[in-house]
Amino acid sequence: MRIAFALFILAAVLVVNVFAQKSGIDTGRIGAIDADKITAALEKVLTDFGASESIKTCVQDIDNVYDHFVTFADAWKSKDYQNAATDLAHVFTTLSTTISDCDLKDVDQIFTQIAAVLKTASVDLKEGVAIYVDGKNIFAVVEKLEQDWTNDDIKDFAADFSTLTGYLLQLITCTNNTCKQVQDVLKTLNKIVQETAATAAEVETCLNDGLTIYKQFETFSAAWKKHDYENAAKYLATAFDEIATGISDCDLGDLDQVFTQFAALLKTASVDVNKGVELYIDGQNIAHTLEKMHQDWEAGATDAFASDVATLVGYLLPLIKCSTTACQTAAGVLRVLDFIAKDLTPCVGDIEKAGTQLHNAAALWDRSQYQEAVSAFGTGLRTLGNAANDCGFIDLSKLIVTEAQQIFGADIHVLSDDVKVIVNDVDLANYIYDAVKALDAHDYVKFGTLCGTIVAELRASSCTSEACIVIEGILEGANIFFPDLSKCSKDLEDGYDDIKTGFTTITGGHIATGIQDVATGLDKFGAAVQDCELPELAQLIQTEASHLTKADVSGIGKYAKLIVKGVDIYDDVYKASEDLANHDFAGAGLAIGDFLSQIRGASCKSEGCQLVVGLLQALNIVLPDLETCESDFDSAFNAFEDGIASAKAGHWSRTIDDFGNGLHEISQGVSACHLTQLAELFDQEASHIKGSKVSEAEGIVKILVGGLDLFDDIDDAYKSYEKGDITDMGKNIGNVVSALRSIGCTSRGCKFAEGILSAVSEAIIDFAPCASTLEQAMTAFEQGVKYIEEEKWDAAFKAFNLGLEDVASATKTCLIPHLEDDLNNFAKLFKLGKTEGITGDLKILVAGINIFEDLQLASTSFKSGDYAAFGQTLGSIMSIVKSDLDTHCEDDKWCLLLSGAVQGLNMILPNVHQCKHDGEVVWNDFMEAYRALRSHGYKDCVHDLAQAMDQMEKLISDCDVEEIAELILKLAAEISGASLSWWEKLVKIVIHGVDIADDVIDLIDDVESENVFGVGIDVAKLVKIVLL
Repeated sequence: MRIAFALFILAAVLVVNVFAQKSGIDTGRIGAIDADKITAALEKVLTDFGASESIKTCVQDIDNVYDHFVTFADAWKSKDYQNAATDLAHVFTTLSTTISDCDLKDVDQIFTQIAAVLKTASVDLKEGVAIYVDGKNIFAVVEKLEQDWTNDDIKDFAADFSTLTGYLLQLITCTNNTCKQVQDVLKTLNKIVQETAATAAEVETCLNDGLTIYKQFETFSAAWKKHDYENAAKYLATAFDEIATGISDCDLGDLDQVFTQFAALLKTASVDVNKGVELYIDGQNIAHTLEKMHQDWEAGATDAFASDVATLVGYLLPLIKCSTTACQTAAGVLRVLDFIAKDLTPCVGDIEKAGTQLHNAAALWDRSQYQEAVSAFGTGLRTLGNAANDCGFIDLSKLIVTEAQQIFGADIHVLSDDVKVIVNDVDLANYIYDAVKALDAHDYVKFGTLCGTIVAELRASSCTSEACIVIEGILEGANIFFPDLSKCSKDLEDGYDDIKTGFTTITGGHIATGIQDVATGLDKFGAAVQDCELPELAQLIQTEASHLTKADVSGIGKYAKLIVKGVDIYDDVYKASEDLANHDFAGAGLAIGDFLSQIRGASCKSEGCQLVVGLLQALNIVLPDLETCESDFDSAFNAFEDGIASAKAGHWSRTIDDFGNGLHEISQGVSACHLTQLAELFDQEASHIKGSKVSEAEGIVKILVGGLDLFDDIDDAYKSYEKGDITDMGKNIGNVVSALRSIGCTSRGCKFAEGILSAVSEAIIDFAPCASTLEQAMTAFEQGVKYIEEEKWDAAFKAFNLGLEDVASATKTCLIPHLEDDLNNFAKLFKLGKTEGITGDLKILVAGINIFEDLQLASTSFKSGDYAAFGQTLGSIMSIVKSDLDTHCEDDKWCLLLSGAVQGLNMILPNVHQCKHDGEVVWNDFMEAYRALRSHGYKDCVHDLAQAMDQMEKLISDCDVEEIAELILKLAAEISGASLSWWEKLVKIVIHGVDIADDVIDLIDDVESENVFGVGIDVAKLVKIVLL
């Protein structure tokens, strides 16, 4: 493949060689490149790419090549672009003849095909100049080629011709292997840049020296294959350097500088082969990623290799000390959103939906509709959180969704042009404004960073002091979920002063003195966090802080050692002191958490204890003090050893029994440490694993319990044991326990679901498959309950709407899809809820029903932790709505449509039997709109929707609801005049600057599922958005 790619560069060389041999030609009339300089360029390119200079002896008919270039340049100068393209095609045709006697397999045929493609070029002068070949605009690269020809720039001219050749080659249908190989090379390089830069832009028109980059990747893979890991890392660093050079002409911001910095990082890599292959950069082991890169390169898996490179970028980017704004924003996106270099296929729908919602926020903000804009922004951000969940970023999703929900309760103040959006005493107005503007400018990297900033600001709003931020860092380092630290933040200050003094002393070189102050401060910290209801953190800090007082200090500077319980923690201690000096308080806390966990883990000497440490780490449980019960884990380790022996012999049923015995022994051990809850957990999971079933078919083993296959994790534990890595073995067993924990109904989401199902007379099912979605719903309800307490009713409606939407989504995963429409309808009605009256005589209307007392009851149940009762209350309200429909409408389409619209607008339902109509006329128009949208006939869809509204108004006019009839008539007129635009699958339907496409699609989805009542509610929602 390498030689094949070199032939493209050789194309430029051949043109250059033409001029070298035509020294008698008068080049002054066009300022062509000097012949001697061309000869020098030829020799350099031949040397770089390994082609023999003997190639010169087989070139023929060079006069014609030169003449066609002259003609091309003349036509271009005269702005006769159509003929210029034709003359360029003649260059390739003539080149094909020129090299026909050379031993350049298939290349003459490739040049002929490229010439044929160029002859199809069409020129478009409507907006500037565009030269299209097979839909691609090649104007920019051809213009640069002509400029470098005219300016006597040898090196750039040769590179430009090579780039153009490679770009055009991608437009032809290959008929030989050489052509196919080169297409693969260019596709790989293009994909790498696209994946890494998170851009859809094609870089063939600006990518230089593609072969050099490709050769370095090939050299890297060859070195890795030979287990020459150090040189493999160096070759990869060179590849990144070459990418930086190759994309320097591309409009990719500072990405070239970022790749240069990547290369510098890779050159610092250290290799450790004592335990398999470990390749470290700044403490991160990237060997697994490099191994996958090698495998995918050898397999010719272009897309997978490009994704591997982008994944590597994801590891390295946060390590770069960025100096440019673009680099910093890219690092911000990776740190906060973590989407780059991942497979976004499962969540692309939600991402597009979030984009629409956020664009709406921008439009609303521009129209000074700040309340609506903030609500739209919160909705979009939450949808982005849902996307993170769909793509496997569970923790990230929880963080974004939780903080996004706070936005709905924002206090908004407008004074002249000064807008404030206050959440938890933090003004988000500027961040939101900048974010929506960045989105409108298609600066998605900046937008992502600003979203991350908003989430971070909200997360930090209850924790503003340096001491509090340090504690949050310690929590992260110790794997403890962040609680609300506001109630103990004041008590932290005293300890923090000692810690700060200690680290300042350490930075000054007085390590022994400084570590004593740090120990004193940490002891005070431990006492303070008791008020935060964090007993495990208090115990960790105070116990391990006492060990710091006995630290053995030796050496100075970078050679210093700080030994505690046999572990050198100096690097983390020094990092904490540096972070504190640089006001990176969270980083300092993280480093403190790391070294405290190291000290605690060092207590374990036996293999059984090491196994338990790994197990607890896998479960993200803060390490308890295991010294007093370490000996009790020996029997557990023996049981797991027996299980490993059984697995090695292929006796998997016996392995399951042994692993169950091992978990039971761990339960006994931690019980001796007075860790009752952990003991109960492991005992429970021991019984679960013993209930596993083993199946073997065609050599594939499955260990099944509750629908879960535990084989891979058990097999991984076996492999870790074989390598002698007992802690990693424990982590794999921890993964087994984590999977088992999802079985059964212990979560608040599960209990809520049981409550709501019992209220609507549905059978209780296994909620494990939808547990994460239900928990997301509970997070939304929790925020809604908070808003009820604060009497922020609009925000409460929105939060309950989001929670119910999540519950509806969960029904699909948990296999009760017949409830999905009912729950979605209920969710929509909550979103359209409204208040009437004042405090003391307040009505909360949902579907026209006053649910004030029900909401108060639900809120009380939630706050007391009775989630089943909370679910039953919501289910009861839903049952009332559903019962009214069943009583009045049965399957009457007109009744269902009218009821949905009336209840959605919180009006009194008329006696539908007095204005009974055949709703099929209206429904047929909705069906036509559905068919039009699904076939991308967007104009027809809008027309049919307006027609349906018009028909609906005519029928409603016979009922005693004149207000609704008038509103729907106006809605029909507004929809008829909507601004419509679309690009591929992205469609916009804009009325008064607001994009209602999302809401129209919701309506069409309900038409598709024949959710007639839901369609009526959707009509009410459109009325509210457009008219009210």
